Amino acid sequence: AIKARVAGVVVKYGLQSIANPLLDPYDIRALPPTFRGLTFAAHPTPAVALSGGSMDSMIVRGASHRQPLATGYGGTAFERLDWAGGDWADNGADKFSMYVDRARDLWDQVYLSGSHSVVLAHGIKWTGAGDVYSTRGRGRQLQGPINNTAYSVSLSAQAGPRNFLAGFQRVVGEQFFDFLQETSGIYLSNAMGTDYNAPHERSVQLRYKLDGAGIGVPGFQTMAWAIA
Repeated sequence: AIKARVAGVVVKYGLQSIANPLLDPYDIRALPPTFRGLTFAAHPTPAVALSGGSMDSMIVRGASHRQPLATGYGGTAFERLDWAGGDWADNGADKFSMYVDRARDLWDQVYLSGSHSVVLAHGIKWTGAGDVYSTRGRGRQLQGPINNTAYSVSLSAQAGPRNFLAGFQRVVGEQFFDFLQETSGIYLSNAMGTDYNAPHERSVQLRYKLDGAGIGVPGFQTMAWAIA
């Protein structure tokens, strides 16, 4: 890859691993997936991060040769993905994100998320969060007509190293909520191994997480959850 910095903007071309709600790599092997293209990243203020790019191919996990971009569930190959977005965070209490992408002759997609945290009695930190993906078919619609919205809402309570979460997720539409192959591009609360993204699917989750650093075991984490 080739990388340059111009007036505070980092521009990069080549094979890249990109962590955002559209392109987060599905990293379960020693050789993770990468995507080839041109990207930019900028931090106009300490609270704001902006990024964007255009990708034309990928190398799947564990492989060494490039292949066309494709959708994760439909398996439909397409030529190019253009994307842009940004994140805003205010001292860890409030967060907001917005990203958009265009898969050529396939879909236009918008992702929005927001969360708010507050510490109440007994030092318990409560966090409410919401995430939504809106996907609409475009161009030749290589994967057929697409018109769906997938969203989730969650409420969590953190007491020291322990975190309890309740989440609800729903898909509104006649198609699976789909995303880019080789990515975990589904930042919804109940996407835990199984994505729960079938047409009209609803799911409810209860989750418990323990951070070992809070009980004298740094680096250790454990989690249990149930989704129905």
